[in-house]
Amino acid sequence: MAGKPVTVAYYYRVRWGHVDEFVELFERNHWPILREQLAGGRFLDVSASKPRFHGDGRADWDFMVT
Repeated sequence: MAGKPVTVAYYYRVRWGHVDEFVELFERNHWPILREQLAGGRFLDVSASKPRFHGDGRADWDFMVT
């Protein structure tokens, strides 16, 4: 298994009404670290997303990084 790429997803739950603040802090504090990992070749790709809708009202996550 060593040497084969894997996909890792981190799901974040954020207190109601604070998603924009969380995204701002994430971009300021964590994205630079992830960019360094990309530049160093440790990561092949990094992406972040937040759901547009929570569908049937179920809110399992507010922000996801893969």
